[in-house]
Amino acid sequence: MLMEAPELVSYILVTIAERAFEQCQRLATMGYECMFIVDSWASADIMSPKSYADCIAPAHRTYAEAMKEAGMKAIFWNTGNIYL
Repeated sequence: MLMEAPELVSYILVTIAERAFEQCQRLATMGYECMFIVDSWASADIMSPKSYADCIAPAHRTYAEAMKEAGMKAIFWNTGNIYL
């Protein structure tokens, strides 16, 4: 789907990520100080840097902004090949 409809993939991911704002606020009130953004499927050995930048990064950005707005730290953990 990422190859055939990248705009749709990005839209779906960002739409889902928008729920993160309320989730992060709730977790922050419970005492959480940080959250992980874990992604094993968006690395250089799986997709091109352009595909990541165009389709996946907007969702990652939305999650990170939600954490920051809630006063939490965002930790990005990618287990894939980020150096390819």
